Amino acid sequence: MAHQESELYLPVKKWLEGRACTVKSEVGALDIMGLYRDETVFAVELKCALNLEVINQAVMRQKVADFVYIAVIHSGRAVRSTRYKRTVGTLKRLNIGLLTVNLEAEPPEVYELTTAEPFDFEKSRSAAVKKRRALVKEFHSRSGDHNTGGVSKRPLVTAYREKALKIALKLLDSDTPVPPKGLAEEGISNASVQQLLSKNYYGWFERVGRGQYQLTQLGREALSEYEAVVNGIRRTME
Repeated sequence: MAHQESELYLPVKKWLEGRACTVKSEVGALDIMGLYRDETVFAVELKCALNLEVINQAVMRQKVADFVYIAVIHSGRAVRSTRYKRTVGTLKRLNIGLLTVNLEAEPPEVYELTTAEPFDFEKSRSAAVKKRRALVKEFHSRSGDHNTGGVSKRPLVTAYREKALKIALKLLDSDTPVPPKGLAEEGISNASVQQLLSKNYYGWFERVGRGQYQLTQLGREALSEYEAVVNGIRRTME
């Protein structure tokens, strides 16, 4: 039976949570991001099989994360091979951890073949300070974990998209067009609302008069498409 990268997500998420991490997926370029005590960043790259591509990706993640892991589907035959053992040795020298996930087990089991070590190349890391801060900001700005790590070609629920959904929800609940000032709330400043409406990246908003906006059909469809996220937003607005 062929497996998908996305099947690795939940077992790896539970493994990180077992180490007291808060976990969210698809944060910036990270497949999975774990945050320990709000300051220690764990990054996990998901791949069906261990290869040079994912090792290169893991090395890049060391610029912004304290601990970097690669997670792949477990294959007993591959793990016992000489080539695999040599690759594991390379990962140890790079301070990159390796997880293999047995998807045939019930529930799936995660094996830590190598442990990630702190990345201490300060010069490399300092060049990515802004990017690291942006990742942590994006992490905290999301209301929850609305994506699935490893899934591609599907729109991500980012903090920006959540802001747009909040504004769309307010417009939906209004019987008449609303000015930007009336859409601002805690966490979304008036300036942020104005910028989001004027840019109208998703095509959800329509300007119908001077400083007056209403929801488009695309916006209504988006509220339906992201129903689970919208329900969570409604709870926070109550």
